[in-house]
Amino acid sequence: MLHWFKANLILRHGAGICVHGEAEMSQAGLFSISGADLLFVISALLFNLFIIGVYIAQKMGKAGLVHKFGIALLCLTIPFLVVFISYLITGKPTWQYLVFLAIFVYMFLEWLWDYRMKINFRSQPKLHIPYIILFYFVLFGNIRIAFTISPTWGWIISVSFWLLLAALIVTLIPVRRRGKE
Repeated sequence: MLHWFKANLILRHGAGICVHGEAEMSQAGLFSISGADLLFVISALLFNLFIIGVYIAQKMGKAGLVHKFGIALLCLTIPFLVVFISYLITGKPTWQYLVFLAIFVYMFLEWLWDYRMKINFRSQPKLHIPYIILFYFVLFGNIRIAFTISPTWGWIISVSFWLLLAALIVTLIPVRRRGKE
């Protein structure tokens, strides 16, 4: 049965018929990508989830948890670097290298300003606005690369992005105190 499925899938793709869902809905289809690609999509997913963790921890006033999620986020520099080197060796489009450049610059600024210099750059528009632009360039770049790897992974990273935006919106909603109107 599985042999027939693979042959049928190859035949359909070979004939120019793109059948999304059949192969990608199975676990084998979801993980039947190169090791570098799998490392990228897992890192991109964790990137979004760690940012969500930072937002939720900030909303709850848990500075220690914010710090831990921030450190975890910075640790993703290592797998992103491994993927970048792999992509350099195998050859990828230039725009993907620009996404990695943005990732590394973002991670460096995050480390420098939040952990090394410990400055409140988010209250300084001349620093915060370019930082936000870089952050969203990284997020959209991660989504775009994920879609080039697999439509399923693209949608997974996209959903995590929308969850990130929802968490951001929640952090912006002021907390109402009971008894005060």
